[in-house]
Amino acid sequence: MAGVAGAPELARVAGEFALAGALREARAHGRGRIHQTWLVVCDGGRRYVLQRLNAHVFPDLDAVMANVVRVTGHLERALARPGAPDLRPLRMVPTRAGASWLREPGGGGWRAYEFVEGTLTLERAETPDQAYQAALAFGAFAALLADLPPPPLHETIPDFHDTAARVRALREVARRDPLGRVAGARRELEALLANAGLARRVPALARERGLRLRVVHNDTKLNNVLFDAAGARAVCVIDLDTVMPGHLAYDFGDLVRSATNAEPEDGSDPARAALRLPVFEALARGYLEGAGPVLDAADRESLRFAGPLLAFEVAVRFLTDHLAGDTYFRSARPGQNLERCRVQLALLVSMQSQADAMARALERA
Repeated sequence: MAGVAGAPELARVAGEFALAGALREARAHGRGRIHQTWLVVCDGGRRYVLQRLNAHVFPDLDAVMANVVRVTGHLERALARPGAPDLRPLRMVPTRAGASWLREPGGGGWRAYEFVEGTLTLERAETPDQAYQAALAFGAFAALLADLPPPPLHETIPDFHDTAARVRALREVARRDPLGRVAGARRELEALLANAGLARRVPALARERGLRLRVVHNDTKLNNVLFDAAGARAVCVIDLDTVMPGHLAYDFGDLVRSATNAEPEDGSDPARAALRLPVFEALARGYLEGAGPVLDAADRESLRFAGPLLAFEVAVRFLTDHLAGDTYFRSARPGQNLERCRVQLALLVSMQSQADAMARALERA
């Protein structure tokens, strides 16, 4: 433990959990932006993930952890059934007092998971098969949670996918223009407002076709699926803090938005941003195979516009933050949130130009 930042505190906290032995090693783990995460090794070699929870992003940690306990427990039982998908459950480690997490006296808290051995995370789908595997896992995740008993899960981030509210926030910050940035982002602002009709698609489908609320993950990026050590097969869905009621279009759309783009989300060149159609076709196959048993006609219709909707929504959020002074998304350089917005806008245009091919891929899947 020598030289590990916060080693005395980590040793103290680890001692509060029912780990198999005393803490021997710890190192920072993963690339998450919300919680602080360590991979810890105990005497005997057992490994765990220890996380300090961010009470600023998630002020109601009771609700977050109640959801995580219900979801992990339900998934473990579901995966033990005959014929279940070939996935591994994410297992929590209780405190020695029997609680699911450790509260900090001044707010915040800690939790622990068993480390899922023999796995790795991928930041990008390098092949269509990797995209297929991730989509299969997220689709199966939705199907496995379709019969989660009531009551509904807590809404850990209220109105997270209220796209119309996101557009109103953009209009308001553009009207106030607190930092005088609107002039330099006029083209992006006009392009987004011209696509504001996308914000009405999900509410209209819910009203007219009965699109139902489901249990959704809400952060379906590739790095929230653990792959086997060869990077060939998805084996576990992780990062469950935003699992709550929602529409499956949001999960499929964010997966499409984040996995198909030829330019990374933090890239700076919108000219390189484009939908990779073979990757989309793989995502469609995987998601429909995994979630197919629970999808109805309204769900399937929502998948047709899910990718453009989420590219639009995230572009709106990036531009809103740029105009407001970069208060939400971390930025490494001035104007990075505007760059991110431009990349998402270019992806949206690419999706719109390939809409027919995307629809055909969903029909074939």
